[in-house]
Amino acid sequence: MKKIFCVVLLLLFASSCHSPGSDGYRSVNIYYPLKNPDTDSALIRAHTESLKTGGDEITRVFELLKSAPKNNSLISPLPQDLKLLSAKIDNGIADIDLSGQYNYLSGLNKTLADACITLSMCQLEGVSSVRITVDGVGTGSLYTPPDFIRGRLGLINYENSLVLYFISRDDTALIPEIRHTVARENESVLELIVKYLMDGSVTQTNKPVFPRGTRLLSVYSEQNICYLNLSKEFITNHDISEQSELLTIYAIVNSLTELPDIDCVQFLIEGVKLRGFTYFDLSAPIERNLEI
Repeated sequence: MKKIFCVVLLLLFASSCHSPGSDGYRSVNIYYPLKNPDTDSALIRAHTESLKTGGDEITRVFELLKSAPKNNSLISPLPQDLKLLSAKIDNGIADIDLSGQYNYLSGLNKTLADACITLSMCQLEGVSSVRITVDGVGTGSLYTPPDFIRGRLGLINYENSLVLYFISRDDTALIPEIRHTVARENESVLELIVKYLMDGSVTQTNKPVFPRGTRLLSVYSEQNICYLNLSKEFITNHDISEQSELLTIYAIVNSLTELPDIDCVQFLIEGVKLRGFTYFDLSAPIERNLEI
């Protein structure tokens, strides 16, 4: 379930691409500008669309972006006479060449179009960044989802439907919860996810993830690895039980790796890599595990 500017974006990145159905289609999130946005909340919203799998999926996503959903609150980010001249995926990069009509866009409209294309194309399997050219001409810059959140293009606030994992009351499983939030300037999605996990479940049936007194010291990402630096209470105040450790680790890892640019989580305790709990090794990055 994985594979989220100064603009405001309504993002549903958490669900990303779903597994193909038996009919050869899967659900993906395509991003569209709001027709009447509230600049204090969001300018772009994700809309779940049905995508035929296999073959030229980039072209199908492009056509969905041009057509916009049957939703009066959303519009297409693209000129209707815009053409996709060529597209390919190579080493995680979707190279997209568009016709000259793309140059008609400027300012906020151009940024929204870049964001919608990038966020939508990065829903495709094997795509982690997008390079946009017009009639074969471009800067060669690569766009990734984090660019529109906290990077080169400035910060776009966005409403995000995050998938968070909490521990079941009987300590037997992880229970996903959907949390809707708006990230604003100088807030990172990683920080929001950790904050919500620390705040605890919105239901009374799921247990907290973090041990009492645990503080977030820092969280950031590099090369698709999330570095999560926690205070020593994460270790010292934790229940000494193999099952409890397992669920705690993967509640955090699975929540953070819902983001499309995060593949694994490296835990740090007071800035240091440790072998970890009694049963679990925290010295190396940990990948998601949805089998729990």
